[in-house]
Amino acid sequence: VGARAETLDVCPTGCTYASIQNAIDASSDGDTIAVAAGTYHEFDITLQGKAITISGDTDSNGLPAVTIDSQGMGTNIIGFFGEGNDTIIEHLVFTGCSGEGVAAVTMFHADPIMINCTFIDNVNTGLGGGAYNLNGSPHFIDCRFIDNIAHWGGGYACWETGQPDHPVFLRCTFSGNTATLGGAIGNFRSSPVLTECVFRNNTATEHGGAFFNEGDDCCERWFGDVVMEQCVFEQNTAGQSGGAICNSIFGSLLSRIINGITFLAISWRSTIRWCAVFCWTIFWWGDPNCVYASIWACISFSAI
Repeated sequence: VGARAETLDVCPTGCTYASIQNAIDASSDGDTIAVAAGTYHEFDITLQGKAITISGDTDSNGLPAVTIDSQGMGTNIIGFFGEGNDTIIEHLVFTGCSGEGVAAVTMFHADPIMINCTFIDNVNTGLGGGAYNLNGSPHFIDCRFIDNIAHWGGGYACWETGQPDHPVFLRCTFSGNTATLGGAIGNFRSSPVLTECVFRNNTATEHGGAFFNEGDDCCERWFGDVVMEQCVFEQNTAGQSGGAICNSIFGSLLSRIINGITFLAISWRSTIRWCAVFCWTIFWWGDPNCVYASIWACISFSAI
């Protein structure tokens, strides 16, 4: 008979554990770590491959009442290394990361589920301000990426090398994020599915005010095929091309990307064409989302 799952309580004072990491160290697969409202100054938190749930308190509006503020210390705030989708993180705020090439939340070949989490005011000189995913298929549900900064993918960045499973975003909001490529998301070779997501007031100094997508034709599943449904893009800005989305080399925006997508008040500059979505290089001639059969093409959407 396996050990019974336990709940380990974390709070600033008066609990068995005063830090999230200490509770993780003492936990076993199946356990829940219940974190009381407050701010915890922790960094370089590791899950150690455990299938556990970390659940923070929420306020009266259902928003996270638990903040993990690294205060610029450490490499990141929390790192995932191979955990599966039986690792669940919910109702937490991640802030204060100032990484040199590492995002606030980093994922390496990991598939955690993150629910009702906020990634806010994180800075990274590399890929992903709020979160970076390498070869994983994390699920983000009802999460918020706010005012993060990175070189590529201000809110979130992903780099994949032919993985069979891919990230999922459901009802997530990206607002006020900034990057050189992909103000909100920098997607490289991955094939994420985004449903009912909102991209608002994100900025790319070069390409893809909200979303920059790039693939590679060298290997199977490296093409960067993206699916978006019922998403909204509003007041995103790119310095050069793709005020909302820039689809770059070999990337393919699948036909469903135009299913219910709304573009509002797009701002962009492009020396080639003025458009909300800019397809830099087309992988397939006659791609339904790049309606002109030429190397340079774009889709024009009317601002509403």
